[in-house]
Amino acid sequence: MLYLRLLADPRVFCLWIGQLLSVLGDRLYIMTVLWLVMQTTGSTELMSVVAVAQLLPLAAAGLFSGALVDRMDRFTVMIVTDLVRAVLAGLVPLAYLAGHFSPALLVAVGAGLGLLGSVFVPALQAVLPDLAQSRGASLPALIGLMDTTDRLGRVLGPGAAGLLLLVMPQIHLLTINAVSFVVSGATLAWVAHRWRDRERPARQARRSRLGREVLEGLRLAARERVVLFGLVVRGWGNFAWSIYTLGLPLLLTRELHSNLGWYGIALAAYGVGTLVGNVFAGHLDLVRHILPVFCWGWTVVGFGLALTGLVPRLSFVLAGTLLTGLAVPFANITMDVYIGRHMAGEVLGRIYSLQRINRDGANGLGLLAAGFLLACAPVGAAIVWAGVSVAAVAVAAYVFVHLWTRAGRTLGAGTGGSSQARSASRQP
Repeated sequence: MLYLRLLADPRVFCLWIGQLLSVLGDRLYIMTVLWLVMQTTGSTELMSVVAVAQLLPLAAAGLFSGALVDRMDRFTVMIVTDLVRAVLAGLVPLAYLAGHFSPALLVAVGAGLGLLGSVFVPALQAVLPDLAQSRGASLPALIGLMDTTDRLGRVLGPGAAGLLLLVMPQIHLLTINAVSFVVSGATLAWVAHRWRDRERPARQARRSRLGREVLEGLRLAARERVVLFGLVVRGWGNFAWSIYTLGLPLLLTRELHSNLGWYGIALAAYGVGTLVGNVFAGHLDLVRHILPVFCWGWTVVGFGLALTGLVPRLSFVLAGTLLTGLAVPFANITMDVYIGRHMAGEVLGRIYSLQRINRDGANGLGLLAAGFLLACAPVGAAIVWAGVSVAAVAVAAYVFVHLWTRAGRTLGAGTGGSSQARSASRQP
């Protein structure tokens, strides 16, 4: 397997294990802080505020964060960001043990972690194309391998929390999260040290204003039509996905009269599906077929969502959830690969940051809309509508692009973002 071959490289293995531990720490953090708010206040409203606190800084500063990533050495950015996040995350257990714990502290820490995350994530994504090139590795496989950290975190996080609570108080799950940032920073420092200077792309000095660079990133994304279509389809997909997120537990409890155990089984089916789909998506060479695979991936996601709500039976809910999980990696990894291969290295931070803003912003808006929709429509019908709309948008994008290219028009717009431009931007 390509993943095992990649992990045989000590630098890739070190990078992967550090990010896996960091993601597991993030899962422990989210679970623990929400539980603490419920225990100490009993307020679902405060739980919502704490849950979305990390999304707001991303929306406010995401594009500027991407521009900063493109100005600076990306490994240095990630290492410093991890160390600062470790300090922030460690404030919560310290305050709790000192008797100064409050929901306001969780909101402030969450906002700080979100702001720092808006810098870290595009920096990590932007180094992968250069790391793959320096090792002669497959970029889809490397992106797919790093994508497994999030998939494994979703599956292993709840189980890890259960085992750790057997030997420590729940507040120290937050201590483990802080330590995970230190481990991530240390692994990144080791990878940066082993990645020789001659293998690393030279960062050109920036003299233009930060705001101008942000606008440049937006123009490049708009002119590179594959990226633009990807943002539209992925944005709507994540908006509609929020209806499924809120609707699935309601569907199981209210309409199928199931218990929490079946909800856990459904989430496990989704997690297993994403892991299996990730293996296939990361091992396929999609150079000429990235956009069709991306569109058809989202189409299958839509069908899976629709199947979940269409037939009021547990077997159909599990089948739809599994199908959705299988398709999600194809919908996500393909566009990350296209950006890494076709956009110039000096703008990758801004493009990946824009993609993250698009995803999380759509999720936030979707959660707001889902509350109203689920209050006035049957849960199953709302989920079916969400799934059908996702499939329709993805098919429409594919048809439009197919007709566009048949008419002899190019999807790229001469933005300097081609793979040739990426190669020219590097120095040996």
